[in-house]
Parts: sequence; structure tokens; C-alpha cells
Amino acid sequence: MARKKSSGGQAATDFTRILKRDGLKSVYLVAGPEDFLRRDVVHQIRRSAFDGEEDSPSLSEFDGSSASLASVLDEARTLPFLGGGRRVVVVLKAEAMLTPAPASASKQRQKDRDQEIEALLRYVSAPVDSSTLVLVSTGLDKRRKASKELLKKVPFISCDAPGAPELRRWIVDLAKNPPFGPGAADMLIERCAGGQIGLGQLSSEVKKLESLASGKKSIDREMVESVVAESHSDGFFDLLGPMNGGRVEQALEMINNMIRDGARDRNGKVILDVSAITIMAVGAISWDLRTLWKAFSLVKEGRNQREAKAALKTYKADEYFRRAKKTTLRGLSARHDALRKADSGVKGYAPPVENLINLVLTLSLIARHESR
Repeated sequence: MARKKSSGGQAATDFTRILKRDGLKSVYLVAGPEDFLRRDVVHQIRRSAFDGEEDSPSLSEFDGSSASLASVLDEARTLPFLGGGRRVVVVLKAEAMLTPAPASASKQRQKDRDQEIEALLRYVSAPVDSSTLVLVSTGLDKRRKASKELLKKVPFISCDAPGAPELRRWIVDLAKNPPFGPGAADMLIERCAGGQIGLGQLSSEVKKLESLASGKKSIDREMVESVVAESHSDGFFDLLGPMNGGRVEQALEMINNMIRDGARDRNGKVILDVSAITIMAVGAISWDLRTLWKAFSLVKEGRNQREAKAALKTYKADEYFRRAKKTTLRGLSARHDALRKADSGVKGYAPPVENLINLVLTLSLIARHESR
């Protein structure tokens, strides 16, 4: 899952805080490529409207590509079931309702569609107080006039893949009973980063930790390490220790074991395909090298260990700080060249076993040389 900053609006990963701060609004635009975040925002709206429940007779869902706008607005203007609580109207594929009729359509059809769009914009300008209309879109074209008008009038919840700060806040918000203790959320992110897992799987990891920590004051780092290691006992992060410590024989033995016995992915499934194992290992090593580069830059800037730890935001910040002080620009460049060659091999036709062994061997030898 590629991480990037939100393209505008309020981040979906912050929606728990937004809802607590602002309360439930009468209209939301929930848009972006992350399916898990879109569903999570809608679920939070439903639970907030229905006193913690997911379903209610006051819930209506529509497919924007086939439903008529008139039926959607009629539902939004209807009083909640039995006259109490709140009505929630969810429109999936809402971008279809904001898209003008094609040029090939009849003039009457184009006129009708323009009037429908205007009717929707009029409603969101003065929505019914007892209803919440949720417009859900995978890819809203923000260049269109109707989209621009909508963005001016309603809260926009952006469901882009979160950047590091947003991801951390989201994980902290997920764990409510008990909360994360010092460093535990950072450790979870680090342990899961190399596999580039999805937000749904990351949410599952948090639920496991909440269950393990039931009755305790907080989720601590030892619990995180125990749960993640248990689910992914052959995880690729275990390889980084001997490889970065220059323990060549141990690192190669671990690779050989993975190739022979398979390796566990983030769902705990054993992967036997050596091509897949190579891709996952290269991902973990790539994350490790990026973190080392960042630590090296902090050392060169004259940052002390405390400042570096705050900037790196990982429970192993002290270890990266020590490694960064030992390495050189030449050593980092050599690592980068080896990783780039391995990545090219993954995308090309290099034999996966040979490609992975050469990468681990090269990086282990660089670390051994630097430790002398």
C-alpha cells in the first residue's frame, strides 16, 4: 500500500477525531481510492447515528450509477423511522450523479441531468437536519463544475492512502480499550511496513492486540512484538538483524530456510513461491535502507541521539542511530546499488533465488566490513 499525503479535505484516518469534535453533519462527501477507509467512515457514521448499531430501519443505500436522484432526495427528506433518531442515506458511486450527460445524449437528456445536478447542489446547501446524506465516490473528478461546487458546500473526507503521521494517528485511534502505550504504535507500524500490508489487515492486528491486552492499562511494545512475531514468525524483519550485523552465514541460512520451507505473509499464510518471497524480502530490505539513509542524514546534520529518535519515529531509532554513525556514504551507496540491482531483477527475468541470495550476501558483507 503506497503512502501519500491527502489530496485535500480532511483525512479519513482522522475521522474518529473529526466526528468526536464536530458531531454528525447533515452531508458528507467521502471520496478516494482506499476502499477500507471509505467503508470505515460510512460505518462510523452509521454507528454514530444509530447509537452504536450498524443497521436501522432509518438506513437507506443507493447505487448512484442506477438510482434516480429524486428517490435519493425523497429518502433524505423523510423523517427517521418512528420519528426519532436520525436517517442516514448512503449513495455509492456518487460520482455518477455529478457527471453531466454525454454529448451524444439527446438535448433533453442533457437538460434533465443538468437539472438533477442543480437539485443535488440545492439540497446540500440546505439539507434536512434530521438526515445525513453520505456521498461515496472512488474517484471524484474535481475539475468538474459540479464537483467544485460540492466541495465548497459539504465536508470532504479524503480516503487517500495515509502518510506516516496520519497512519500513526489512525492506529492510535483504533485502539480504545486499552490504548497503546509509549512506542507501541510506532513498533506496530515498523513491524508491518516491510510487507506493505493493507489497512484492513493492520486493523485486524490492532484488534488482536486489544484482545491480548484486555484488562490491562495499555498495549505495550512487548505485546506488539509477541503478536506480530506469532502471526509472522518467519517474517522478513527477522532477516535484517543478522544481515545488518554482518553475520553472513546466519543471514544466508535464513534465506535458504525461507526458500526451502516457505515464508509467512502478513495473513499468516505460508508462501512457497520463491518469486513472491524475493519480492517481500526486497520490500523489507528497502524499508530498512530508507530508514538508515534518514538516520545517516540526521547524523550529518549534527543531530544528537534524542533528536534523531524523535525524527525517525521508530522503536529501533537508537539502533539506526548507531548504525548510521558507523556507516559511510560509500557504504550506503553500495547498499543502494545492490538493492536497485535486485529490484531490477525482480521486475526482469533474473532467477529469484540467485537474485535474493546475491542481495543478502552483498549487504551482509558491507555490514561486516563496516564493523571492523
